[in-house]
Amino acid sequence: KVVTDADGNEVGIWTSRKNETLDLELEPGTYTMEETVAPKGYKKVDTTIKFEVKEDGTVEIITTVVVNGKVKYEDGVLILMDEPEKPEPVQIKINKTDMDGEEVAGAKIQVLDADGNLIDSWTSVEGETFDLTLEPGDYILVEESAPDGYLKVDTEISFSVDEDGIITVNTLKVEPAGAAKVIDGVLVLMDELDDTPVEDETETPSVPESTEPTVPDETETIPNESTEETEPVEDESEVPTTPEETIPEEPVDDESETPTTPEVPSTDETEPEEPGSVPPESTPETEEVQPTTEVPTEPSQTAPTTPAVPGTTPPSRPDTGDHSNIGLYIGLLGFAAVGTGLLVATRRKKEEE
Repeated sequence: KVVTDADGNEVGIWTSRKNETLDLELEPGTYTMEETVAPKGYKKVDTTIKFEVKEDGTVEIITTVVVNGKVKYEDGVLILMDEPEKPEPVQIKINKTDMDGEEVAGAKIQVLDADGNLIDSWTSVEGETFDLTLEPGDYILVEESAPDGYLKVDTEISFSVDEDGIITVNTLKVEPAGAAKVIDGVLVLMDELDDTPVEDETETPSVPESTEPTVPDETETIPNESTEETEPVEDESEVPTTPEETIPEEPVDDESETPTTPEVPSTDETEPEEPGSVPPESTPETEEVQPTTEVPTEPSQTAPTTPAVPGTTPPSRPDTGDHSNIGLYIGLLGFAAVGTGLLVATRRKKEEE
């Protein structure tokens, strides 16, 4: 920088140094300051700065408009500030490969600036690198999704680009697998193969269905397999029965009506009794058992029966508990009466003789 007085005489010249100020003794009056060369990375101030030194040593800035910079007086120091020079954009290359360096397709990649703003995004193509123009600075490389069969890099890769387009990777460790490095001036993001076995759905055994019998809901009605309508069968135990009318058999009116057994002549020879003799006491003769003959009985009258209704079960007759044959008893009684009559008749006949 150069400082001159009002007559154009140089009163001070110097090269700025970091963290240093220039001490310059000046008489009160008007002066100018000019920047001849700007530091690297900054723009040169093209305006000549005019200022006045007061009697008390304070400074008043006369020039208020400055091109490519600023000027201010603060804490007794006159400060000239340069604007940073905007760097020229540089072109870099980014590639997507596997761990062996073979380019792979299908990876979705993003580049963000240091503040997380999206700069560009693309999907990798096999056999191609991606060209990206960036200003020198710090950036972030992000893999949104990995190609099929590869593990996705979850780590955000930090890298820097300088004015010459040289790339520096600042992230040293990549998770869960993979790598990021610069190879021949190209930023390469590497993915590792996913060796996790994939289950084949066709080979997965199916879970057998439960064989436990299902309990039908009591409220549900199970339909009858037969489609024909059938009349309901009444339970015989629930059908009220009509007691059977018992018709008494007619009694035998007279013994004469009962067929008699022919008289069997006695085979015993009896001697005639002498007059005046006391007849010996007769011993009762042994009753010969005659073959029983069934006494025909009149057919019993049957109670009229109610004709059966189709589809119903005829009522059963009540069981009275008496299973004896009344006709047989009557026949035996009649036979005994006939035998007794014969015995009495025989005795009378002997007495008469």
